[in-house]
Amino acid sequence: MIIIFDLDETLYNEITFVRSGFLSVSSYISKKFNIKKKIIFKKLQYFLKVYGRGKVFNYLCADLKIKCSIKKLINIYRSHNPKISIRKDSIYILKYLSS
Repeated sequence: MIIIFDLDETLYNEITFVRSGFLSVSSYISKKFNIKKKIIFKKLQYFLKVYGRGKVFNYLCADLKIKCSIKKLINIYRSHNPKISIRKDSIYILKYLSS
C-alpha cells in the first residue's frame, strides 16, 4: 500500500512555510539594500494579507522603491531551507501508518 500526503496543510501549516520564506527574502533584501529585515518582513505579511501571494514581491519592491529581480526573490523563497515543524496530529498518523 502506498499513501501520499500533500505537505502543506496536511503535515504542517502552510503559513509557517510562507513566513519562513518571507524571512529568507527579507534577509536577502536587508543585506542588499540596507533596509531593516523586520520592516521588510512586516510589509510582506501585509501584502500577503491584502493582495494574496500572486505579486507580493512586486508590491514590496514598488513600496520600498528598489529595483530587484522578482525571479530572484521567488527563487530565494522557493529554495530556502524552511523552518517548519510537523503537526502533532500528523506525527500520530505517520506512526500509526508505519506500523
